[in-house]
Amino acid sequence: MISSALLAKVSDICVETEELGIQSNSGLETLYFSVDDIDGTDNAYRGNWILPHCTCICAFNGRSSTRHAQEQRLFSDMLAGVCIEHLSKTIFYAEKGRGSEILDKNLNPLRINQPVPNFSCDRATRILTDLYAGRPRRLVSLYESTWVRDFGSSAIHYCLSATGLFDGLVFQTYKAHELGLAYIFAKENGRWLSDFSLVPYDNKPYIFNGAYEVLIAHNRDLALKLSGMID
Repeated sequence: MISSALLAKVSDICVETEELGIQSNSGLETLYFSVDDIDGTDNAYRGNWILPHCTCICAFNGRSSTRHAQEQRLFSDMLAGVCIEHLSKTIFYAEKGRGSEILDKNLNPLRINQPVPNFSCDRATRILTDLYAGRPRRLVSLYESTWVRDFGSSAIHYCLSATGLFDGLVFQTYKAHELGLAYIFAKENGRWLSDFSLVPYDNKPYIFNGAYEVLIAHNRDLALKLSGMID
């Protein structure tokens, strides 16, 4: 498994996964890795491995890892994130202060058409959301011809939205080990990321299985518009 490989090859780290919890190799960790080997498990099995599923890894400053005091680890402590989308063999990578890349399986850069840099109403607005059933009706009615239902893998949702391939994302509940990807990619691509009340995640505790609401937008103006339409 990825966690075992990390523990064997990198000294002074701890690794947390859904299956095995927290594992460490020294007791004096300087780095913390959050690993989700298969994000989109239902897609992987029910879709016979032909629907999007991912592996996602987030790396943090591990200053609190020796005590496993997760409440002291913040989203702003994140150093890097990587997502492997297995169907297309696409790799999304971001590193704090160094930008992000989209690569093929041979680590060659991929060129993906980006939307118009400045949001305007004269083109289709692509909103990725899991709130299409029931509320918020105003959000759905505004984007009924252009919003996109979720793909069943939150890691790829976050990578596509935080790199600019979608104008925005509105998700009611997702766990931190996927949201970390959204955070680092949004930061490195100048995207807005917050909760529904427009409070950024910088100083929020990163808790591996914590549930979070998330709003990603091209800019603050679109974030305000989306936030105002959530009942």
